[in-house]
Amino acid sequence: MKTIVLQRCFFAILMILTLSQCKKDLSDTSPTYQPPSAQDKENWLKRMNNEVVSLKNIVNAIMNNDAVTTIKIDSNNYIFEFANTPSISFSLDNANYPAPLIGAHKIDDKYFWTRINGTGTSATVLLKDASRSNYEIQKDGITPQFDINEKGAWVINVDGQSQALYDPEGKDFRAIGVKALFSNVTFDLDSNVTISTNEEPSRQYVLPRLRPFTFLLSLPSTGILKIASGFAIPLDFQQSGIESFEFKTPKEWSASYEFSADGKSGVIKVTSPTGMEADFEEKGVLEIIAKNKYGNRLIRKVPVECEVGLVNYASVTLTNKVNGVDITGATFTFSESLASKNIKDVTAIKANETFRLMLPDGFPELRKIAFTTTSGNFDYYFAPGTSLTIGDQNLSIAAPKVLSFWQGGILVKINETQPLAGINNYKITGKILHLQIGPKVPWFPNGNIDVTTANSTSDGATNTKEIIKALGGNGTSANYIARWPIRVVDGGFDDWYLGAVTDYEIFHITRNQNKTLFDQAVTRFNGTAINESIYTVFWTSTNVNKTTASVYDLRRVDFITTGTKIYGCYGLAFRDIK
Repeated sequence: MKTIVLQRCFFAILMILTLSQCKKDLSDTSPTYQPPSAQDKENWLKRMNNEVVSLKNIVNAIMNNDAVTTIKIDSNNYIFEFANTPSISFSLDNANYPAPLIGAHKIDDKYFWTRINGTGTSATVLLKDASRSNYEIQKDGITPQFDINEKGAWVINVDGQSQALYDPEGKDFRAIGVKALFSNVTFDLDSNVTISTNEEPSRQYVLPRLRPFTFLLSLPSTGILKIASGFAIPLDFQQSGIESFEFKTPKEWSASYEFSADGKSGVIKVTSPTGMEADFEEKGVLEIIAKNKYGNRLIRKVPVECEVGLVNYASVTLTNKVNGVDITGATFTFSESLASKNIKDVTAIKANETFRLMLPDGFPELRKIAFTTTSGNFDYYFAPGTSLTIGDQNLSIAAPKVLSFWQGGILVKINETQPLAGINNYKITGKILHLQIGPKVPWFPNGNIDVTTANSTSDGATNTKEIIKALGGNGTSANYIARWPIRVVDGGFDDWYLGAVTDYEIFHITRNQNKTLFDQAVTRFNGTAINESIYTVFWTSTNVNKTTASVYDLRRVDFITTGTKIYGCYGLAFRDIK
């Protein structure tokens, strides 16, 4: 009997333990967290469901080739309006709460709704209806929406059906915060919009801009554009849709613009007062107004300030100017050297009787000034070694005469009858002699070719071309006398030629009027004077026959004679002012 009682007691204890364990297991399957507050739930659902609607409108805009008409950015909130699609709005943030997303997946030029749980490609699953068909994103089609159930877990409501969502551990996806669907927004020069998502990998949606209208201006980091008095500074810009600019400037400031060849960029040149005006504003605001052909305007305001006083510029006063010439403007041309084609043009600012200009680095030699006047334009050429320095200085612009330096050499003839009046003193024609003497080399490699096309006694330019042609081209060195002047580029000019008989006659007459004065002029301009004990016989470009060509022999009274082509003689280069 005692045994039966003990058995019954043991069984009762076992049942109690079993029931107790069952009760504990049941309690583990129930939620152990609180759902979000009513306010949080409302805010989270409003934001996430608005993003789903925005995604739908983005896809429909792309499918219908729609374009963005208006872009509004307020802090972190983006609003885009379309021509024919409802607007979209969303915010970006750095919050990375574990929360699901609703996205879109493209298949064969169509987009379908997806749900995204977590990260990676396996986390994205197409939403399907009862028949296992995908939900296509259409203008009037279904739009999935997020909800939070009574247990505080995320669910998706789609087409009247509620779909539970589970976290990576297979539990109900607890709602503890929102995750932004969109991660980034960028714009290109045409204001086309690229919207990126927080999916992994991220997706991008590109929305074109209707009538793109963009103005990107490069400004100094300080925010204030400071310009030395009387100078101009370029501001680079990029643009789309701009047809023209207007400017509102402080007093005595000015601005102009120029588009690049492709029209996508350009330069706005801002010029400050010289500081010599009777009344000017030292600083103020430059208002740049960009306009498109539809009448729309974009306005940029740039603070500007003039640095008045001693600044880094050259101030030039012109002396020996011909009477009757009223100069209104000047562009200074600088070069790397006398024999360089690399130049830099600098427009000077006229302040009363002086010209102010910024000196270009790396271009020390002043080659010429292009002047504008009330009666026309003219160029004035300066001798080798002419340079400008910071501060005040004088430059003589006396009218050129024979033995003056002009266009790369010295003048040996001026065609116009002197005296000339006004600007005509500077607009001369004539002949120029190169400052250096050519090497002592043959005229031709053999004596059996008669270059009859080079027989001219007056046209040295044509003779030289014909000799080069007969030689077979320019060659690699000045091994024959005609190949020397074609390599000369002094003054930036490359039309030098070996003088013909007439050129040497002009040279001979001019030099013999005063040999000392002539040689002094040549050496003053860093040229080679003719030492008659060394330089005696010079080739002309005038052909005579198969074996000979005309030479200039300064030892003879009848200084034009003939020489055998294969022997070495020196040469002189000329060019014509036309």
